[in-house]
Amino acid sequence: MSVKEINSEVENISFEFLNILEKTRNPEERIKIFETYYKVLLMLEKIKESEIKIDK
Repeated sequence: MSVKEINSEVENISFEFLNILEKTRNPEERIKIFETYYKVLLMLEKIKESEIKIDK
């Protein structure tokens, strides 16, 4: 994946998670959703860093 593709995926994933959060009222579920979202973002950031290193 290119950095541009990863940034696009981050936008899409963020939108999806926000939609899910809006529909969920249970605080415990909201916390789990946010934790998952955060982990996904961290993983994508690591992939992006790897891509930047490869491109150099």
